[in-house]
Amino acid sequence: AVLDWSMSDVGIACSLSGGIDSSSVLGLLASNGLKDIKTFSLGFKHKSESFFDERLIARETALRWGTQHQEIILKPDNLLQDLEKMVLSLDEPYGGGLPSWYIFKAMKGKTKVALTGTGGDELFGIYGHGRIYNNFFCRLRANLKYMLLDRSPLDTISEIFKFPQGYAYHRYFTQIMKKNYIFQKDTLRNIRPSELLIQDLWDRSKNRDPLDRIAAIHFNMQLPEEFLHMTDKFSMAHSIEARTPLLDHKLVEAVMSIPASIRTKPNNLKYLFTEAMKDVLSDKVLKSPKKGFILPIDQWLHGPLKEGVEYYLGEAYLRKQKIFSPKFYKSIVSPYFKGRRYLKNCVWTAYMFQLWHKQYCLN
Repeated sequence: AVLDWSMSDVGIACSLSGGIDSSSVLGLLASNGLKDIKTFSLGFKHKSESFFDERLIARETALRWGTQHQEIILKPDNLLQDLEKMVLSLDEPYGGGLPSWYIFKAMKGKTKVALTGTGGDELFGIYGHGRIYNNFFCRLRANLKYMLLDRSPLDTISEIFKFPQGYAYHRYFTQIMKKNYIFQKDTLRNIRPSELLIQDLWDRSKNRDPLDRIAAIHFNMQLPEEFLHMTDKFSMAHSIEARTPLLDHKLVEAVMSIPASIRTKPNNLKYLFTEAMKDVLSDKVLKSPKKGFILPIDQWLHGPLKEGVEYYLGEAYLRKQKIFSPKFYKSIVSPYFKGRRYLKNCVWTAYMFQLWHKQYCLN
């Protein structure tokens, strides 16, 4: 699959996070004789953000295969400068994998074709989401978390019985939250609950294994609607053709025909993948815990973005806008800044929506 997707009249580049997926794509390209590969890795300029920084492993992988390697160091000010450009290029509200913007930005003018490792998680580990459905205590903890956020225990219990699989699945806002203190009533008119959508995908899946059902949900929802959409838009914004060899349809069909119990193990989410890649990946890559290609949002929301968050998610602005409930500030934003950091993604998602709304609906 990697070789098929590398056919090109121009040089090939790879985004290299230091993780198993992107390192595998690079290793398979280089070990099969492809020369003059360019690699690009991203790091963050702040000591407290070292958890998110995989540059050292990526650098060692690039050195092993002799690539033309470039590291991009991202500072908080970079995000402020480019955030509205990202929103414009996406055409719709989004607050996810924004670091990819800087990878494609660095590639512009140096390559035309880039390979990414998108798809490895969906094929094998599924981000560990299977633990919720295979472990009673994980399922209980997930439901208790939403019960805490809903602040309506009886309503939550009713929803859990109505959408048992959909309710446990990870999301930032539940339908009860949306009704009680996220949106104004008119905003939710004719909107189906997310829990119902997830439950429908679960029920329609022809697979019996929970891990296969979760994979089916990802392949129908997050992968195309979020990750591939973002990759497509961000790469095109910088005149790059992004390719995803791990999603080659023959490879996907072959992997998904293997029982989930063989593809993944509780202590090694990408068990089969790592077994297959032992001759290609270093021990450091194989044993490094997954960190995710994400921004250090928490530090930035408390720093350079705080003023914008306070304004666009403040009660005065929300009353004037008439989409979010003015309660959103007291229920989500204020508690977050007072120390409830588990509300981080709620604040970030709403803030990114506000930036999109400002550009597309008010201009």
